[in-house]
Amino acid sequence: MKLKFIVVVALALMPCLLSGQSIRPGKDFVDSAATMVWTEVNMSWQFPMGDLREMFKMNGAVGTGFTVKTASNWTFGIRGNYCFGAAMRDNSVLDILKDHNGYTYNSDGYSNKKDLDTEIEGRYWYAAAGFGKVFSVSRWKNSGIWLYADFGIAQHKVYLGSQVADYVPLLHNNYKKSLDRRSTGFCMSQSIGYLFIQRVRVASFYVGIEIREMWTKPDRNYIIGVGPTEDMKTKFSGLFSIKAAWLIPLYEKKKVSTFYMY
Repeated sequence: MKLKFIVVVALALMPCLLSGQSIRPGKDFVDSAATMVWTEVNMSWQFPMGDLREMFKMNGAVGTGFTVKTASNWTFGIRGNYCFGAAMRDNSVLDILKDHNGYTYNSDGYSNKKDLDTEIEGRYWYAAAGFGKVFSVSRWKNSGIWLYADFGIAQHKVYLGSQVADYVPLLHNNYKKSLDRRSTGFCMSQSIGYLFIQRVRVASFYVGIEIREMWTKPDRNYIIGVGPTEDMKTKFSGLFSIKAAWLIPLYEKKKVSTFYMY
């Protein structure tokens, strides 16, 4: 996981390095707003809220997406993020597998007082489509304050590591699904940040904050220790995120002006 984090950080810092090595245009240069298409690599530091906060601690996430920006600076896009490695705040998920002394037992009858709670973690993802508007604040008309909102689907669950599944007979095969408390539902978000697109397009990036709301419900038929899920109500969760993204340009339609001299 540390290697993945280092790779993501390196990708996030690459635009800054490229920007620093680029040739600076003159002060009279004005970048006209243009129709663009880009993909992105982003990373977020997320703070859970609501029902999600009762289960997971703060965590990191990575994601990608595609965005179309019009010449009038309206944006339309799709994006998705995936979180892994979220530390557990609620470790009661495995309580049903332990005796009153905190021991668990494998199929050979051996006990293990090792804290199996360290082998579980929170994981979740979301995919959404949305729209936004870039408000330029300088002569760089493609850059500026970016307001964005989207709507989609989100899912979160408790991931039971392979060591837990291998050690506890009850979790062999598909039985562990009855403990992962997987929930799925509708989500939406609102974000604000700064979009940096200047003459060297590959050095473009975005930094900002995002609030995502989720209304999820268990999608397993039965949860061990809880019971049937048919009558369980939808619960509210949220994520407050600090996000940075490197934008990779795919297409740009530039305006062409012709000047006639008499």
